[in-house]
Amino acid sequence: MTGNEGNGMGPGNFVAPEALSALLHGDRPPLVLDVRRPDEYLGDNGHIDGACLFPMDRLAEAMGELSGLERRSFVMVCTDGAQSAQAAAALNAAGFERVKVLQGGMRAWHEASLAVQR
Repeated sequence: MTGNEGNGMGPGNFVAPEALSALLHGDRPPLVLDVRRPDEYLGDNGHIDGACLFPMDRLAEAMGELSGLERRSFVMVCTDGAQSAQAAAALNAAGFERVKVLQGGMRAWHEASLAVQR
C-alpha cells in the first residue's frame, strides 16, 4: 500500500520525486505545499527547498492565503502521500485545478537521494 489508495485521485494526479525535482528547476516551477506538522518540516528529515509549510490541521483556515493563485500549479507533500492527497482534494474542491501530489511523499524523496533543507 502506498498511502494513495481510496483518496479519489487518479494516476495523473501524482508526480514522482525525480519529476518534481526537474519541475522545480524549470521555467515555471510549481508551488510546493508541505502539509506535515512544523516539527516534521523542520526536523531531521527536512523539507524540499522552497516548500511552504501549510500544516494539514490548519489547511482550511490557510486556504485564504492562496486566494488568487487558483491557476498556479501546486504539488502537495507529506510524509508518505496520504495526507497530501487529502489536501489536494481540498484544494480541488476550492477551485484549484492544477494540483498534484508527490508520490510516496518525503519518504520517496529521500529514497531518490534528492536534496532537502534542514
